[in-house]
Amino acid sequence: MRNILKTFVIMLSAISLIACDSDDATPSETLLDINYATTHGTWELARVNGEEIAGDAFFYITLDRTESEFNIYDSTNSGISHHSSGTFALEQDDTEGGMVISGEYANQFFQKWNNSYLVVKLTAEKMVWKTVGNDEIQEFKKVETVPEDIVAGTRCSE
Repeated sequence: MRNILKTFVIMLSAISLIACDSDDATPSETLLDINYATTHGTWELARVNGEEIAGDAFFYITLDRTESEFNIYDSTNSGISHHSSGTFALEQDDTEGGMVISGEYANQFFQKWNNSYLVVKLTAEKMVWKTVGNDEIQEFKKVETVPEDIVAGTRCSE
């Protein structure tokens, strides 16, 4: 009996030493629930399919939870800053397995976004979208605001 108790105490001591974390361990990213409040803010597209955005190209999206409105500033289709706006929706999609974001532009045709996107990851600093219907991954980083020269439409990319 004494040997069993001794073995048990040694095992318990070993387990407690293994379970201790060092003070210099980096905390893991805290995943947030995906909803209007947690996606609210300004996001800069940082990577597409793991590749950083090339050169001076840019894409910013501001999501406003109060009116479900978005503002996009980008240089995707031209070398100069372009602004578009409209409304967006976040909806649970059981087929896709999570929350899907989609939008409609506030132009004369009320065009829908070309794609809908499954929000696959959301932290305080990062949001990751997967294009519904293909495997394109877009990684956004949270930023304070869209730069003034982009909002003014004066920034150009080459």
